[in-house]
Amino acid sequence: MKTFEIPFSLEKLIKGLLKISKYFLVIFVLMVGSNYSSLTQKTLFAQISTQKASPVKPVEQPKQFQTQPKSQFQVSPPSVKVTYPNGGEIWEEGKTYTIRWSSENLRGNVQIQLCWSLTGPGGLHTISNVPNTGSYNFTVPKLGEQVEIAPYLIISSMDGRAKDASDNVFTIRRPWVSEMYNVYVAEHPKARKIDWSDEAQGIAHDKDYWYITQKGTSWKIPVSVDLADARRTSPGVRVIDLKDIPQLQGQGYNHLGDLDYYEFRGQGYLLIPIEDHGRWVPDPSAPNGYRFEKGKAPPAIAVFDAANLGYINHATFGLTGAPWCAIDSQGVVYISNTGASVLRFMVYWETLRKDRKLTFDTLSPIRLQDESGKQVFIDTPQGGAISPSGNLLYLVAGYAEGSHPSWGIHVFDLRTGRRIGRSQSGSGPFNYEFHPGWSKYEEPEGMTIWDLDDGRVRGMAGKLHVLMLDNDPRQDDIYLKHYTTSAIYPVLYEHANFGGRPLPLRAGMQLQNLAIYDFNDKASSIWIPNGWTVEIYEHAEFKGASLRKTVPVANLHSEGWGDRISSVRVVPPTRR
Repeated sequence: MKTFEIPFSLEKLIKGLLKISKYFLVIFVLMVGSNYSSLTQKTLFAQISTQKASPVKPVEQPKQFQTQPKSQFQVSPPSVKVTYPNGGEIWEEGKTYTIRWSSENLRGNVQIQLCWSLTGPGGLHTISNVPNTGSYNFTVPKLGEQVEIAPYLIISSMDGRAKDASDNVFTIRRPWVSEMYNVYVAEHPKARKIDWSDEAQGIAHDKDYWYITQKGTSWKIPVSVDLADARRTSPGVRVIDLKDIPQLQGQGYNHLGDLDYYEFRGQGYLLIPIEDHGRWVPDPSAPNGYRFEKGKAPPAIAVFDAANLGYINHATFGLTGAPWCAIDSQGVVYISNTGASVLRFMVYWETLRKDRKLTFDTLSPIRLQDESGKQVFIDTPQGGAISPSGNLLYLVAGYAEGSHPSWGIHVFDLRTGRRIGRSQSGSGPFNYEFHPGWSKYEEPEGMTIWDLDDGRVRGMAGKLHVLMLDNDPRQDDIYLKHYTTSAIYPVLYEHANFGGRPLPLRAGMQLQNLAIYDFNDKASSIWIPNGWTVEIYEHAEFKGASLRKTVPVANLHSEGWGDRISSVRVVPPTRR
């Protein structure tokens, strides 16, 4: 049988067309889109083949080539977060603190910077290439001439891609700043004529008693007795008169100065300066029948048993005068008269304890300087006290008559002899107001340092307590002025420039009605320490217009808030 054969050339043509069409078909399917994307190579070829193809299982891609969700490939940028200090903390010069931070995706070291401004120059201290461990022990460098600074802390990656700053400034200060008692709190007693007020000279304390000297009398008064009402007959009060101490009276001593208390091996001692101020003696040849005889006994220090005010011993120190003395925590005694230096003596306390004899060695004096390093001459010093750390000397000077530019309270850094603070009379936070001469004849007297901010003594607060005497012809009035540290709390003042009557604002106070404190619509200035916030309100119960302040305001009238505040909220610094 004869078969029909396709010419060779025609057969080749058909096969070529079939092959070409297969490729076009593949391209077409790929362009169609998602509806055909699942077709396998087997399906495509089945459409152009007359043979029945066996099912073919699709080949699964290796995991490293599989498409992953996009989020798994995203990497967060590097970041850093300051955690300490973060604002409000207080650091002291020379101490070591641990700076802390957290970070994410930050490789390599970090840079730590303390700076004044977040927007411009003013870097104070930079530490580069710090290992990114999350913490760094930092020893605060010396502040130079500055007393206190308020920097931000900035931590950043070395390339600057990641950076964070503390939420607010924190404080770096010299160690004695916490002992700078330069904010006037109140007066108590105030203008009191009481048994111990006449010719009052000095004040000291232990943990349970006040010790007070008058010109010729020593007092021991329990703290449970209000000084404004303390009398010889008050419970627990003990009094000894100088005329009843023959070892002193017989030598002509007739004046006691500002005293101090010191405890050695469980025994309490009182050191009291004693002087012979002279006396009026009969003289028929004198116009009024009397003449003044100058004192002959040399100035000295007498030591008494604090338990019973009993006399122990006294010694002269080669002094030209002995109006006051103070004792530091190491038992060193400080004394000065009018002049530009303070004398120092090391008492042999063990000898005093065993032999009841007051002996000493002379130490180098403290040369007093002003803030710029120039010599300071203190006229008529009346009282002194040493801060608990032994770093600061407080001196108060003045007299009932005349005037001198050195009168008032001075604060000296004992390490350098430089003055670091001074009171004002009649204005400012550090207000020690007194009026010598006619008609008041007010006079500074002794002082002591005792932390009473915890309210343990009725009617008193503060840490520095300074006497002022109003000399009257019949009986003197006494004032005891109290001061606390500026780092403790804000204060409202009745007058501008931090003058007049104060109202201390304690941490967390919510004063809903200032009328309770007789301060409604009376505040004209406000002192705010670093890191504190005070919210003031126009009406009681935190109603009406309000203002949030974080810095002192010397004149609230200039901001439209003078004599307008009726309620207050107080927010202390953040402690971390």
